[in-house]
Amino acid sequence: MHSTSLLCSRASRGVDLGAIEDVGYIAEQGSGLEARFDKKQWTPINEGTLRRILTYSILQQDASNPLNASSAAQLITGVTFPLPNDGSSELTGEARFGYLFNSSSNAVNSDEDGNGGNDAADQALRVFRLMHESGADSAVILKACVALLSSQVTRVLRLETEVEAGKPLQAYGLDSLSAVELRGWMRAKLGAELSTLDITNARSLYALCEKIIEKLPQAKETSL
Repeated sequence: MHSTSLLCSRASRGVDLGAIEDVGYIAEQGSGLEARFDKKQWTPINEGTLRRILTYSILQQDASNPLNASSAAQLITGVTFPLPNDGSSELTGEARFGYLFNSSSNAVNSDEDGNGGNDAADQALRVFRLMHESGADSAVILKACVALLSSQVTRVLRLETEVEAGKPLQAYGLDSLSAVELRGWMRAKLGAELSTLDITNARSLYALCEKIIEKLPQAKETSL
């Protein structure tokens, strides 16, 4: 089987399935849903590969004659390996996926731009944090938050049009999975703890940013 579809070379007791492109929900929804997946990091499999995976998993669970008696690994499908460590992957900040990245790719890109190819996004985050910590005007902070979140929403939803701050995100196709991803980004990058319902039910990008700012950790006061 192709190495970009399967991350485990040994037969497994458990199977973690990614996207399946020719049968099931994604196939029934047409190309619109499939287009949401970046195939550079999420690699779908077909029905034939799925059937072979299930066959290997069942045979591995034969206690008297498993395919590999020393293996109890999970079989994972749907994640490209190795992933390019150039800052373009949404999994870059996820420690649990760290072993999937190509370290040599990261070294090349770091030499080229000094920050793994993600300098603009990191700089925008730093500026926003400094604004908040320095007690900048609330309108300025809100404007910066809208720009920051708009960029992230565009990336997560793979939009080709600019997000209008007055529209609800559901108008752009936000679903629960996308909301979970945004929630994780807000927690990891901003320290703001929101629920998925906070995100999916937000009446606009402005309203969501106001809630984010409310949830930001308070800057520590320094005594003179």
